[in-house]
Amino acid sequence: KQWYQRRVAITAGGVLHSSFVNLESSDFTSTSPFPHDQPNTLDSLSLIYENCALFSDIYLRYPDMTESLYRKFKWADFSDLIKKSIQFCSESKEVFNSKNEHGKLLNLVMQELQLIPKTPNYQNPYRKVLPTPKQKTDKKREKKKLPRGPYISKVKTEL
Repeated sequence: KQWYQRRVAITAGGVLHSSFVNLESSDFTSTSPFPHDQPNTLDSLSLIYENCALFSDIYLRYPDMTESLYRKFKWADFSDLIKKSIQFCSESKEVFNSKNEHGKLLNLVMQELQLIPKTPNYQNPYRKVLPTPKQKTDKKREKKKLPRGPYISKVKTEL
């Protein structure tokens, strides 16, 4: 799973970077009106929305693995790019508002990445919670006492 996740992250990072370059060249911001008549800007905008949603879903479903990848490969540029795309999407109220599923997903991933403070009832159901170690009891296992004396062994018959 880690190689797959790493490959997806590299591909999504490249797409996000090129899409942001296209948006900046067309002077589009997150608060600008939706670009219905500009196909290149619309394509870049949809790629940012799609890759941000993809990363958010991966991060929420596999948080332990994704965090270990960050620590292992130290993707500072990628994490900055992801934070930039999440911030961009959160400012785009037309698509990502708090009433629809996209806005809820974005809110959860922002809490998971600690971009906003976590709500008191926040819990990621996919995060592994380490169980508390069982306390050892002082009870000794009682050994089963075998009867002493001679006994008849089982008869083995071979055919």
